[in-house]
Amino acid sequence: MSTSAVETPARSNPGRAATGPRRWILATVVVLTGLCIFYAIVLTIFWPFTKQALIDTLQESTLRTVTVQSFHSTYFPPGCVAENIAFERHVHKNKPPIIFISKLQAEATYFTLLTFQHDLSVVRLLGMHVTVPPAEVNGKPNPIMPLNSKSQGRGISIGTILADGATLDLMWSDPNERPYRIAVDRLAIHSVGRNTSIPYRVDLKLEDPPGAVHSEGVFGPWNPQDPGRSPMHGSYSYTGANLAALKGVVGILNSHGSFTGTLKEVQVKGKADVSNFKVADTAHARALNASYDATIDGVHGNVLLEDVTAQFDGTTVDAKGSITGEEEKKGKRISLELSSDDGRIEDLVRLFASAPRSPMTGRIVFRGKLNIPPGDGNFVERMNLLGSFGITSGRFTDRELEEDISRLSHSGSKGKEKEKPVDVLSDLKARIRATKGIAHLTQVSFSVPGAHADLDGTYNLMNYTTDMYGLLTTQGSVSDATTGFKSFALKVMTPFFKKRHHVKIVGFKLSGKYGHTNMNVDLDAASEMRKRSQ
Repeated sequence: MSTSAVETPARSNPGRAATGPRRWILATVVVLTGLCIFYAIVLTIFWPFTKQALIDTLQESTLRTVTVQSFHSTYFPPGCVAENIAFERHVHKNKPPIIFISKLQAEATYFTLLTFQHDLSVVRLLGMHVTVPPAEVNGKPNPIMPLNSKSQGRGISIGTILADGATLDLMWSDPNERPYRIAVDRLAIHSVGRNTSIPYRVDLKLEDPPGAVHSEGVFGPWNPQDPGRSPMHGSYSYTGANLAALKGVVGILNSHGSFTGTLKEVQVKGKADVSNFKVADTAHARALNASYDATIDGVHGNVLLEDVTAQFDGTTVDAKGSITGEEEKKGKRISLELSSDDGRIEDLVRLFASAPRSPMTGRIVFRGKLNIPPGDGNFVERMNLLGSFGITSGRFTDRELEEDISRLSHSGSKGKEKEKPVDVLSDLKARIRATKGIAHLTQVSFSVPGAHADLDGTYNLMNYTTDMYGLLTTQGSVSDATTGFKSFALKVMTPFFKKRHHVKIVGFKLSGKYGHTNMNVDLDAASEMRKRSQ
C-alpha cells in the first residue's frame, strides 16, 4: 500500500505533456496561413502585373501612346509577358511605330512584391526594332525617347534590361533614302528607373563601314529638360571595319579609346590602326597609325577633330577639323587642316599612284586644307585640296627625266665637277589646288646646279598623266641639254632663245603618263604658262 502511494504521483501523461509545443506550432501555422491568405488577397487586388499597368508605365516613361496586342501574367517567377508592343509616332500615326517589340518578359521576386516595392529584377526585350528619326526637326533636337524622371512616373526600377538582337534604323532627312542600320548583338542595361547613372554593356554591328563595336560605361542620369546635358563615360572598340565601303580607300580599321562628357559634348581619346591602307585603284598598301582627340555631338552626330596625328611609311601628318552633316544631304562633310614638317614626297606620291616607284624622292614640308563634301562619288573625285609644299634634298628616280635635267644642269656648270644626276634637284616649291580628280600646280619652281626652272600645269590623279609647261633659266648651251636630232635642231634655234647677260631662258614641257614622263623643249611654253595663269 505504501508502495502504491509512492508510485502513483510519479506517473505522467505523454499526450498532455506535448500539448504546449503543438499548440505553438499549430498557432504559427495558422498565423502563417493567415498571412499567406492575406498577402494572396492583397496581391490579387494590387497585383502590379496587369496590361493597363504596363501600358501606363511605358506611356509615362516615353511620352508616347503605347499599344499591347496580347498580355498574360506569370507566377513562377512573378511577372508578365506582353507581345507586339508598339510605341506610336507623335505625328504620321499611320506609319510604322517608332518602336516595336515582339515580346517583353518582365520578372520580379516575391520578396519585392510582399514588401510592396515596384522593382523588377530583369526585363527581356525580344525582337525590338527602333526607328531613329533625323537628329533635328525644324532646327530643333529630336530625341527618340524623352524619358521622365522618377518623380514624374510610377518610380518602377529595373535591375537589368536585356535587348539582344535589337535593330536600329537611323533615318535621313530624305524619307526616300535607305536608313542606316545598326544591329545590336547584345545589350545589357542596369539600374534603370532610379533616376541615377545607368551602367551598360553593348555589342553592335555597323554596316558602313561594316565592323563590330563594343562599348561599356555609364550613362545618365537622363536630363529630360535638356537631353544633350545627360552625362556619360566609358570605353569603346571598333574592330574589323572594312573601309572599302567608303568608296575611295581600302583597308581594315581597328580602333579603341575612352570617352567622357555629356551626350552633346563627348570628349573622345583613342588610337586607330589601319592595315593594308591604300587609295582605291592604286597598288601601294601600307600600315597607317593614328592617335586622336575629338569632341562628338551625340545629338546631331557631328565630330570636331581637335588633334589628330597620323603616320604611314616615313611620313607624319598632323590634322584638325570637323566631320559634319548638312541639311537635306546624306552623309557627312569632312573639313581638315593638314600639315607636315616630317614627310617624304615618295610616300605622298604612292598614295595616288600604282607605279612601282615614285618619280621623285625627298623631304617634304606642306600645309593644306582638305574638303570632302558628302556624296556617292569616288573619294579622289570628290576631294578639294588647297595648299603649298616645299621639297628639299630632292632626287628624280625617272632615269630619262633625270638625264634630261642633268644635261641642262651640266651645260651650265662647265669647268666644274659634274654632280651625280640623282643629286641635282633642290629647293622645289609649289602651290596645289586639287578638284574633280585634277591637281593644278602653280608657282612651281626648283633649282639644279647652273639652272633654275619655273612651271605651271596639271597632274591627273585619276589616270596619272602630267601636263606641265616651264621655263628653264641656264647659263649653259641649250644644245648641250639633249642629243641626236634634237641637239642639231636646238643648235640652229639657239639664237632665238632669250638671252640676259649670257643667261638663256628655255621653254620646255613635261608630259606623259606616270613612270614615262618626257621632258621636251617647247618654244610656246611662256605663252602657255601665261594663258594658264589667267
